Amino acid sequence: GAWSFARRKSGHSAWTELLEEVAERFGGRASVGGTFDSPELRAKIDELQLTLRLSAALKDARKVRAEADVALPGLPTTRLYFGWNHDKLPDIFEHIEEFATGALRLEGHWQARSDEPERAQAFLRKAELPIFDLAREAEADAIEVDVRGGYLRLRVHGCRKTTGMLERVLRVTAELGREFTA
Repeated sequence: GAWSFARRKSGHSAWTELLEEVAERFGGRASVGGTFDSPELRAKIDELQLTLRLSAALKDARKVRAEADVALPGLPTTRLYFGWNHDKLPDIFEHIEEFATGALRLEGHWQARSDEPERAQAFLRKAELPIFDLAREAEADAIEVDVRGGYLRLRVHGCRKTTGMLERVLRVTAELGREFTA
């Protein structure tokens, strides 16, 4: 209702300065959006085009849900999903077979699905340390990584709401995009 509308509007204005600072550091463009869409930022890192969107974190008002995606060169057709401490599997991945991740540094509940399990396992071995570091630094509640339709998307649930943290989300997304296509 009206309370939700007012809360969303005040959240957008609070994020304006934060996004503009990050945009300035990357030579990107911030768009705080309207009342009904998410504030976002578009930037390039090493010729990779990235988009960062913010939404309210459900558990802690001092945090956000940061979602960054990067267009992958060559538009790979592989589909994969890794979720750490995130219970809801996106519907699009329900029919894809789960595979074993092996021992990982980040303790918690993991879900891993891919239509190319060998490639996904190799990618997870390379991506594990950046994901681990990001989860620790962001004090994240959950993290998801998915690849589909030629894009890699990183979602950090409960990310600390700082310029440095949002920069880190963008950099890790670019790093994961490079690793996936290497």
